[in-house]
Amino acid sequence: MIKQANCWAQLRHLVMISYRRWYIDRWLKKNQNAMAGRVLDIGGKKSNPRGEFRPPKENCLRWDYVNIDPSTNPEFLCTGDSIPLENEKIDCALLCEVLEHVEKPLDILRETHRLLRPEGVLLLTMPFLVPVHAD
Repeated sequence: MIKQANCWAQLRHLVMISYRRWYIDRWLKKNQNAMAGRVLDIGGKKSNPRGEFRPPKENCLRWDYVNIDPSTNPEFLCTGDSIPLENEKIDCALLCEVLEHVEKPLDILRETHRLLRPEGVLLLTMPFLVPVHAD
């Protein structure tokens, strides 16, 4: 009976997330070694995060969030095109499913580039790019 209950719990979990989110979580997990030093998660959610991926603690000195929604509890409550940090302070930046939601995605990419150290890493996902849309 325990195995059957566990099976139903796993099935329920799979139904609750989208295939796209499952693949994103899988890809993030595969690339978590790049998430080291100071990490900036632009558009990420500290509170009520999407999917199952959680930040790895091992190699991260600091993991900060940028979001315009105060309910997500970000370190930086601002837009992604104007983040109050000095140049070249970030080792890794995440932009997961963000750029398709903004009016000027190139401005966010420029800001991310400004913040990344010369050897910094950008991890980016985007399902499509069309004019601003709602969830």
